[in-house]
Amino acid sequence: MPAPHLISLARRGFARLGPQDHLEAPWMAGTEGAMRVDSAIGGALRDLAVATGDRAAARRAVDATARSRAQVPPKMRGARLLLTLRLADSWACAGDPGAAVALASEVLPEAVRSRESMVTAELRGLHSRLTGRWADLPEVRAYRERLLDAGE
Repeated sequence: MPAPHLISLARRGFARLGPQDHLEAPWMAGTEGAMRVDSAIGGALRDLAVATGDRAAARRAVDATARSRAQVPPKMRGARLLLTLRLADSWACAGDPGAAVALASEVLPEAVRSRESMVTAELRGLHSRLTGRWADLPEVRAYRERLLDAGE
């Protein structure tokens, strides 16, 4: 089944959740639930783009992850950090290293200090994609320097 169809099915299923579902899984209610659905979709599409090189999937990952990130409540700083790195990585997968570096630079010191394994994994993936494909671009070289400085 094509990814867009599966995404539509997931969104329709989420929309059909009722009061009993929200009693059993309160984290799936309202804006926070929508944030989690978009986060999962964005992560899956980004992973698909990494595995296949499909830039269209990466652009869909950008859209879903940006939607998810916009819905993160202020109290969920770790989720915002994770989604910022995922969004940057999605931009890299979509072929826009400038957008990736600009986003990642906003959170680089915090990301480097993080002890969360998911944050570390997102940062590692982003770093390998940026330096593997665009190491010679000035903005990627500057990003690498900021990363080294943040790690000291």
